[in-house]
Amino acid sequence: MKCFHCVSAILVFLFIVCLLDKDLSAQNITWRADLPAISGNGFYKIPLSPQLLSKADNKLNRIRIFEGDTEVPFLIKKEMLATSKSTFHALPVLERAQRDSLGYIVFSNENALKFSKLNLTIKRAWVTKKVKISGSFDGENWFIVRSEFLLNTQDAVENEDETTVRYVLNLPVTDYKFYKIESDNRDDLSINILAIGYFIQTTVNRNYNELPAPTVQRLKITDTKTDLFKLSFNEPLLVNRLTFEINKPHFFLRYARLYSVNPLVKTQTGKSKISDNIPYTVMSLSSEGFQ
Repeated sequence: MKCFHCVSAILVFLFIVCLLDKDLSAQNITWRADLPAISGNGFYKIPLSPQLLSKADNKLNRIRIFEGDTEVPFLIKKEMLATSKSTFHALPVLERAQRDSLGYIVFSNENALKFSKLNLTIKRAWVTKKVKISGSFDGENWFIVRSEFLLNTQDAVENEDETTVRYVLNLPVTDYKFYKIESDNRDDLSINILAIGYFIQTTVNRNYNELPAPTVQRLKITDTKTDLFKLSFNEPLLVNRLTFEINKPHFFLRYARLYSVNPLVKTQTGKSKISDNIPYTVMSLSSEGFQ
């Protein structure tokens, strides 16, 4: 079993971190730590260690940075639980053609990736078009993906350059290697399609710092078939995440309660039991993952 502490704050600037006692006006230093040497002027990110946060009692307003006798200003930044990023992946256009009143464009999905939305960028035009989308695995035999629908100016999203607009076309999830967009051009000219592709949304979870290993005591309560694990650190530490490494059995499901105080009490017969105190949190541990 491992306990992990998240990087909960970052100091921006440089030099020696000093910890003050509760009377900030007296500037009484109770704990200090040296910072790495700096290479020049600028802004620096300094992760706060679990030990420093423990000495500060997790109160960030008690932290000071000094360069010699001069106090250095800094900013505090807390990491988000997760950050998301959208990346546009363009699909290469293989063919553009006009046959009688039908215009079409063929593009490639070479890796046969699955997607359910197409982003279509066109040169701005006030027009309503009937279009349909088909797919193919070999570029020869085509199958319908979305039957005829209207591409309406009112549904377009204006891009920053003001001369192009973007349409988001909803599709059933498919993985064809080739796609074709056909438009009805009987009443006017073709629309000028500039780019076709899709967005991939990626989520990056914040990093965690591993805490010093706690002392683990295990007590088995036979009457209720319950195991009680007590985790103890040498000093108060901020814990944001618990990670469990379970070697066996291969398949399992257990329900657990986490307490911030010892929940064990004695009954009138002298036996131990878990008290009825409300736990800090309730969780389930299974071979499919932490829930």
